[in-house]
This record gives sequence, C-alpha cells and structure tokens, in this order.
Amino acid sequence: DDGYQSPTSLRSAAVLAATQGTYVYSTLNVTNTFVAGSVSFAYRVSAGLNFGDLEFLIDDVSAFVSVSGETGWLTTTVPIPTGSHKLTWRFRNKLNFACNVLGSINCADRVWIDQVQLPLPGASLSILKGPFGEGLVIGDAGISCGTSCVAVVPVGTQITLNAIAQGFSVFEGWSGSGCAGTTACTLVVTGNQFVTANFVPTPELFPPGCQFPPNWVMPAGATTGWEV
Repeated sequence: DDGYQSPTSLRSAAVLAATQGTYVYSTLNVTNTFVAGSVSFAYRVSAGLNFGDLEFLIDDVSAFVSVSGETGWLTTTVPIPTGSHKLTWRFRNKLNFACNVLGSINCADRVWIDQVQLPLPGASLSILKGPFGEGLVIGDAGISCGTSCVAVVPVGTQITLNAIAQGFSVFEGWSGSGCAGTTACTLVVTGNQFVTANFVPTPELFPPGCQFPPNWVMPAGATTGWEV
C-alpha cells in the first residue's frame, strides 16, 4: 500500500473485535539475532479513536504503543539489546464495528509500517574451557572468559582469541570453528560458532615438595634404601 516517502509499505489486516472492548490482533513477527542497537520504523494508524492502535513488542513484551485514531505517517525508534529476539508489530482493535461509521468515511481499521530499520544481524561465538585445567580466554570484542562465555557480534567480524593458562595448568590447544594448535586463533564469525580452549593440569611432582612422603617407610633390614 502507499508508503512513507515511498510507493509501498506493509499493511495489517482489517480486524474487528468480536466483543467491543476486547482486543483482536493482526500480527507480524520477525526473529533474529541482533547486536545492540535500535529498531526504527514509520507507521500510520487508521482506526477508531480510543479503540485501535499499533503495538510493537520485543520478545512478547510491549515496547511501544501508538496513539489511536487517524495519525498520518509518524516515526519512532526503540532500543534493543544484544541477543536473539522476536520482534512483533500488531494492529490492536477493540471496536466491534467498522470505524468509518464514527465520522471518517476513510477510516480503514488498519495500520501500516514502512522504512523499518533493524540493528545489524549478529551471530554468537560461544567459548568453552575444558576439560580439567584452569585458564582464561581473552580476545577482541571485549571477550574475557573463565569457564565459558558467549559474545554476539555482527556477522563477518574477525576475532582473535588468546588462551592463558592459570594455576597448575597448561594450554593443550584449541578445538572447534577451525581453531587448532596452541598459538592465538583468528577466525571470522559467519554464524553461531563454538570454540573450546583445552586446559589440562600440569603433571604433579612426586613426591610433593621433593620430600620423602610421611608415613612411607622402608622395612627393617632392607639392603637398598629408597631416596628422593
């Protein structure tokens, strides 16, 4: 239908409530993983005053509700955090008869949206540590992981990861998403990916502290003694 600064737009269905005062909806959803940013769009409402409006939801939580009645084209911007989200636009109407009988012969019981701008699509890089040792993984995009972490970055982002062994552990190497070896791993995030940094305990010195273990004894009369 006629759009905002363009010849086309998306238009809801014309819906009427079965019972006046109870909302009925015409709904549009999009689900994706996004980096932090904002959703902006133009919208127009043509509905009964105090009866019909446009609602925008993020993960089924209302984030914006327009005014009702006849609005003409307006714009709004809503912030969105990093992560996987369901975005919903829906025309809400609680009028159970056509709104054009309220005085506006052009009232349509619909809403329109146009010029929708979404944050950059993102992908998750999940970093795991295993199996038994201690260590830290640091890298671009603020990555600093102990046991595990997930970073959401724009698709196509190049990330360099470094593994740092801690305590009585050594870094044995990378696995997953093309990472291998024991040096820094550089990868390009093309989708949801997993990388594991494999830390293992350092072989323990025996006897501890280079001292003869207490309560370990040699039998009397032994001709050859054990020693450290």
